[in-house]
Amino acid sequence: MQRLILGCFIFLTLVFQTEIVSTKESTTMITSEAELQAAIDQAKSGDEIIIANGLYSDWDVTVPCVGTENAPITIRPENPQGVVFTDESTFKVSGSYIIIRD
Repeated sequence: MQRLILGCFIFLTLVFQTEIVSTKESTTMITSEAELQAAIDQAKSGDEIIIANGLYSDWDVTVPCVGTENAPITIRPENPQGVVFTDESTFKVSGSYIIIRD
C-alpha cells in the first residue's frame, strides 16, 4: 500500500513539474529584424518580445505564432512610443492571441 501511495505521489509530482516547465513565460529583448523574427518563430504562449527603442527602416516581419486566451504573446516597444518603423516596414499577422502594443 505504501508503494502505491509513493508511486502516485511521484507520478503526480512529475506531472505538475512538467506542466510548470511547459508553461513558463519568457521575455526577449531584440534589436534587429532577424532577432525579432527568430523570437517570433520560437514564441510560446505568455511570452513577451520587447523591441529596443529606436528607428527601424524597411522591416518585413511575419507573425504566425499562436498564444492562448489566458496567455497571449505580446510584442511591444521598450518604452511607449519608443519604437518607430519607417519606409516599407510591414507586419503580417496570421496567428492568434497576439498583442502588438505601442
